[in-house]
Amino acid sequence: MTITINKPYDWMIDEHSRNKRDQTDAILRQLDFDVTHACNKNCINCNLQISKSKFGGLTIGDFRYIAGLIKNKDAIRGIKFTGGEPLVNPDFIRILILVNHIFPNASIMIHTNGKLLPLISPEIFNKFCWRISEYPGWIDEVIDQHKKFPNVYIYKWKGDFFDPTLNPKLSETQAKIARERCMFSVRIIGKNLYGCCLSYPIEIQGQCESVHVPLTENWQENSKQLETWKACRHCSTALRVIDETTT
Repeated sequence: MTITINKPYDWMIDEHSRNKRDQTDAILRQLDFDVTHACNKNCINCNLQISKSKFGGLTIGDFRYIAGLIKNKDAIRGIKFTGGEPLVNPDFIRILILVNHIFPNASIMIHTNGKLLPLISPEIFNKFCWRISEYPGWIDEVIDQHKKFPNVYIYKWKGDFFDPTLNPKLSETQAKIARERCMFSVRIIGKNLYGCCLSYPIEIQGQCESVHVPLTENWQENSKQLETWKACRHCSTALRVIDETTT
């Protein structure tokens, strides 16, 4: 399969993540895929490490099934792949080649720690956008090795880390305000839809009732039933969002 040159991932960069916007529009335009929850690093602040996620990973068969449920593929403008570390998934490069073919109008970004980027072919590396997070105190040779590439986005982490020991127990009103101001997208984990990256670990730790809906042919309608705010009530990041709105 020929890989077409992927468009720059310039329509949605994380600086907008605190901007209130039409959530239905966001659902129609962007999909976030968890590729795996395994990782080649052991960061103490990782919410997936802390929650001891059992998600096995996205297979090429899973991806074909999910893509088949999305009827209006031309409407998807952005796809993010994240983890865990996507590049430890043995199917991931095949998934990348496939997604570039199935979603021709979508810009694609891969969230990675960068450690395995030197091992992939230049053809694959040059066709996609890669986001490497730079955390305070965690800067290593990966940043210097890759910051010169125009298709690598170095994301300097400015916020606080998710703290699973801090349960703010926000009111329903506060939680819904946080949900409106926090980043909103559809996050696909296995064959389920979630509303953000933190609702999954909060749910599996038993801090809130189920906040996912099944991924089916009616995924767009199902996504409107997501009650992510129930997880926001117990999220330290949601507490920070509330604090920012009152200062």
